[in-house]
Amino acid sequence: MSETDRCEWSDLPADQCAHCGAAPGDLLGLLPPIDPPKMARRPEPEPSQLNKPHLPPTWQPENGDGECRCGSPTRDAAWLCDKCEARFTATLADLAQLDEEVVVTMTRQSAAAITGGSRSATTPLPWHEKAASARRTLHGLLALWVRFCDEEKVRGTTHTDFPADTIPAMSAWLGGKVHGLALLDIGPEAMDEITDAAAECHRLVFWKRKARLYLGPCRTPIEVEDAEPEACPGEVYADEGEPVGFCDLCGQGATVVIRRAELEKDLDAYLATAAEIARLATFLGLDVPRDRVRKRVLYWHRHKRVTQRSSDPDGSPMFRYGEVRNMLYAEFGAKVS
Repeated sequence: MSETDRCEWSDLPADQCAHCGAAPGDLLGLLPPIDPPKMARRPEPEPSQLNKPHLPPTWQPENGDGECRCGSPTRDAAWLCDKCEARFTATLADLAQLDEEVVVTMTRQSAAAITGGSRSATTPLPWHEKAASARRTLHGLLALWVRFCDEEKVRGTTHTDFPADTIPAMSAWLGGKVHGLALLDIGPEAMDEITDAAAECHRLVFWKRKARLYLGPCRTPIEVEDAEPEACPGEVYADEGEPVGFCDLCGQGATVVIRRAELEKDLDAYLATAAEIARLATFLGLDVPRDRVRKRVLYWHRHKRVTQRSSDPDGSPMFRYGEVRNMLYAEFGAKVS
């Protein structure tokens, strides 16, 4: 390449070209473009440890239909109507008082002994595990939705950044986010989960074991190989208010009304005192206070309306149950089945 020759790439003399000046006479091809400087990458944020509620696949920013799941119209394209919002708000407002009642049930304070005396080292402390489990579930759900509302910046009237980790504090904080949750498709899910957990706590607080009614021996024939059928030796019981009772051994069902009639028929010839008659009559369905029945039987005895058949070892008069039973049902109304 002569001094008058120019570089085909830069159109400069060879002695002035930075590409070919180092080796005059050589034709330099096009150099690859210089890579642009790489920008420093921002560090990836650490994934949240919160197990967030998953948005439904049908999530939309607005409720275009303007209808709540209960069928009522909604305002502001919300997913909950005014009635559902009010019910959700009332549930959250009641959780502070409910929490106190659950703690009482959980520790069985209403049934704990308050008398003095030393406690045995082997005596377990009173504890209601189902109530404790229901309370933990409610607490966990409140914490979950508080985190969700905080991270997703759900609108509301709550001004504090984050509530204390207690059921009263979190429920009060969420109470100001109800309308903000109602504007999201996931709002009904929040209402369902929290109200269901609160309902379970209410059920345990007001829970009372049903009384069991004795309906006599089972006597259901049981097939025995190479022998005559034998009567089932089990006993039949029914939960209070249930129309059917079941044998505790073979599980055979028995209608409560029929069994009670059979028991009363078997007891008609039974001799009993006024106190025993009152206990039997109320046990078999007479919806009257036991002491009132006893006093009525003794009143009839004084006025010679019932016949005394015998006396017990203490000298108390005894009457035939069948005779007094008919008078009791005529006096106090139809038998309650």
